[in-house]
Amino acid sequence: MNYALACLAALALLVADEDKIWLKDGKVVAGTIVDRKNAYVEITVDGRKQRVTREKIAKITDANDHVRWIDACETRTAHYTIQSNSEKASIDGLTRKVELFYAWFFANYNADLKLHAMKHLAISFIDHRDEYLTVAKVVQSGGVTPPGFYSQGSEMLFVCREPVGGSEDPDCVLFHEAGHQILHLCANLGGGDEHHWVNEAMACTFEGLKLDGDKAVMGLSDQRIRNLQLRIAHGEALHPLDVLDKLRKEQYHAPEYDQGYALALFFLTGNGGKWKKPFLAYFQDIALTRVRENTFERLFGRKIESFDAEWRDFVVALAVAPQQPGAGGPHR
Repeated sequence: MNYALACLAALALLVADEDKIWLKDGKVVAGTIVDRKNAYVEITVDGRKQRVTREKIAKITDANDHVRWIDACETRTAHYTIQSNSEKASIDGLTRKVELFYAWFFANYNADLKLHAMKHLAISFIDHRDEYLTVAKVVQSGGVTPPGFYSQGSEMLFVCREPVGGSEDPDCVLFHEAGHQILHLCANLGGGDEHHWVNEAMACTFEGLKLDGDKAVMGLSDQRIRNLQLRIAHGEALHPLDVLDKLRKEQYHAPEYDQGYALALFFLTGNGGKWKKPFLAYFQDIALTRVRENTFERLFGRKIESFDAEWRDFVVALAVAPQQPGAGGPHR
């Protein structure tokens, strides 16, 4: 049985019997749940009883032991482990993208962030939209379901092969969320409520990545820049930078994503990259909760609000491609 057929056979069994489970132990095996204990679940496989830890079962079942995810097919690359029920061709396309992203990230940020290499960053690549939405609802405990997301608690990136909804570019979403994962696990830079813009803005800078042969190259998130340029041209109010810096997670919405992205892009690339090191140091201090009233001023030598005119000029001067009919917008 080939790779894709093994996945389809596993799914067919699951649809037929909710108490059927499949585990990955070097091969695909079927099991029927016969007893549930606090620490383990007892199953039968080919007539023989086996015990599987609750921790492992939790990866493929919901709180009521109904199957919600299947570890039927597993692909390992140099730095990622991808659990998937999709076809091999789709998985190969995903592995190429994330491996090129990994190489680009280390080439550009290892010197400043002192990264530690990771093997087998975890990805759940889910074939069908309905299954993805079910998994997302359980993992995220409800709320809005994005087209892809990184779960900091499980340290897993979740991606769906089918369109989930909206007009987001799939690669834009993938690089944004893969950015959260690699920042968390390779740089110890996780998200938090305080100074929320820094964590999201950094991930937004990855949305413009383009694949060019065997490498990833930096680009712009054109739609975010277009949004800001229009708001500036129309005289619409933007957050003063000292206010943006203090926004909490629940105050951060689509306009803030655009503004935060442009400010991070300015600090990383403006003036020949002059502010890259202090910006990344600020991110590290935020992640380690070392931020105090004067932390930004100490690292940059000036207050954040003093950059307001410079970053606006930076945004206005950026050249972006005209929006194509039907083109997807940015994540969030």
